[in-house]
Amino acid sequence: MSNFIDRYLRYAGISAAPQEFHRWCALQAISSTVMDRVWVESAGEQLPPNLYVFLVGASGSGKGVATSTLLRLLYAAKTVRTYSGMITAQHLCDLLDAKRKREPKLLLVTEELSLSVGDKQLADRLIRLATALYMCSPYEFSEGTRTHGTVRFSNHCICWNAGTTKEWLRDAIPRSAVEGGFFARVNCVVYNGPIRRPVKAKPDLTLLQGLVDDLIVLRGLNGPMILSSDAEESYWDWFERRPLATEYILEPVWMRVPIHVLKIAMLLSLGDSTSMIIERDHIVQARQLAEETLRHLPSIIEYVAMTPDSDGVRYVRNAIYDAGRIVHNVLVRSMMRHGLTATKVREHVDTLVQGGFVRVDASVRGRPAYEWRGSTLPQQQSGE
Repeated sequence: MSNFIDRYLRYAGISAAPQEFHRWCALQAISSTVMDRVWVESAGEQLPPNLYVFLVGASGSGKGVATSTLLRLLYAAKTVRTYSGMITAQHLCDLLDAKRKREPKLLLVTEELSLSVGDKQLADRLIRLATALYMCSPYEFSEGTRTHGTVRFSNHCICWNAGTTKEWLRDAIPRSAVEGGFFARVNCVVYNGPIRRPVKAKPDLTLLQGLVDDLIVLRGLNGPMILSSDAEESYWDWFERRPLATEYILEPVWMRVPIHVLKIAMLLSLGDSTSMIIERDHIVQARQLAEETLRHLPSIIEYVAMTPDSDGVRYVRNAIYDAGRIVHNVLVRSMMRHGLTATKVREHVDTLVQGGFVRVDASVRGRPAYEWRGSTLPQQQSGE
């Protein structure tokens, strides 16, 4: 079997979606096909390669195109049980319920996250459930309500593919999900580039049947995957040397990076062959992919966790950073479109001054000017 991911990218062809969206959808195709039927031993437990992949980008950045390309393949292969549409925690439990006599393994697709998961109260319940189900425990899981009775299932495995803008992400994801470590379980694939000019999609459908055949083969695999001696040496050398998390809110993410690396390395190996052996190159590439997606998490976490006041600080901060030096009344005018009053602007500037990011320059015709002092934005968010 030649490299599945390379052929998937050729199959996706020319489209409005960036290549990184298609690459992660290729990984999701393998992940949702094998579910927990393959695994690596990690800390005495079986670690399956299921993924939660969130495609994050502005409206029109190609999230829907990437998801549709994935679903076209999966529907043709018929190797994955897929649910696409609006979803609640209760409905997800119902889909997995043992009484339905269907295998409790599911690819959840929410092409527009905020539309699919509802308001924050409903989203909070779903995300708490998805957090609990992420590790695909073989033990029985029970969920009961007074009106619906008790739902029980075991040996479940969930994959999740979601598309969202950062604004929708904040609307849909409650702050408790940030502090509870939900994002430590998600690969956020963020595209900050310009919106591409609309093009006539040109998928290479001649490759579709070959990819279908590969997924059918992968669907039949069952058993443990192992690391070659070189792969194990590379993994543990990196594991012992990697720097600690710089902020407490990133500690859950830091703790789970090794899990992401092993999951991705499994998928890269399966994309190369059915040998069930993870080589050193798979570990190296998995580290690069995991670290690239997790690199965006500080800004995502800060954005989702923002209160109205911290949101205002961000607007003021970015305006001063972009200008380098800006007069007070110009800053106030630019902040009016965000609903910030002159009083709020002064409060936010004072916060930045006390934090050492901004200094007040000599007045210009009686008006103060603000000058950026740092070299980059906090947490490297200049790409927002």
